[in-house]
Amino acid sequence: MLRYTIKEIASVFLNKSTAFMLIIYSLYIISFYPPGEYRCLSFGEYILLAICDTRYFTLIFLALLTVYFVKLASTPSSMVLSRAETFPRYFVKRSIAMIVVIFFLIAAHVIAASLVRMLGNAQFAETPELSTALPKDKSEVLRVYRSLSSSSFAAITVTVLYLTSGYTLYHTLLSALFLLTDTKPALVIVLVNFFVTLCSVQYGIDARHPALFLKNYISLPYALMFGIFPWSQIIALCVWGLISLLVKKRWWCRNRC
Repeated sequence: MLRYTIKEIASVFLNKSTAFMLIIYSLYIISFYPPGEYRCLSFGEYILLAICDTRYFTLIFLALLTVYFVKLASTPSSMVLSRAETFPRYFVKRSIAMIVVIFFLIAAHVIAASLVRMLGNAQFAETPELSTALPKDKSEVLRVYRSLSSSSFAAITVTVLYLTSGYTLYHTLLSALFLLTDTKPALVIVLVNFFVTLCSVQYGIDARHPALFLKNYISLPYALMFGIFPWSQIIALCVWGLISLLVKKRWWCRNRC
């Protein structure tokens, strides 16, 4: 059933709209991260900045994923439900399948950013001190990463895994929301959550209580700056377990009894 679930989710994500998404991301990178203006960075640090862009991954990409998640959550597959013997089994396999698909989506973004840098024909020369030409927020992100590890590859790997974890948590919350409530109230909550996330990105309203905002479970730089990593991962795991317990009897009885 896991293989079928992965294929079902992949069929929703991996289509022409995904290619369009990657084109948007490539244009976004070219506009906001022109390779010629970032020659002070190594190839790895350029990719790191590209996949740490908070506005893209917590607003644009999150909005696109929300459409996919709502579509999946509001129309569960009857074949998967009929094969699943218990709700935990269904829930775990659905989550694992989602992790696999999200990981490959983010990996595709890493490849797109790499192609942009290579096609930019920029000079890959690492500079020990950050260039004063870099925007303040970009310099701060690199300082945080450089203080933790000297390996750009390790930083990129951890960032990709953190993004995957954050989006998987978001999918889990949406799935529970559509299982426990009606469609209209669920959609209202989704829109309110997106507006709150927008405010946290634009105005920093999450400074006092960062653990309460979705942005800090998606963006590793902010989690590091606010000091909630690795606790954010422990919280995410606890939330996933709590949601499993909450929806287990109600959802399964409503669909099978």
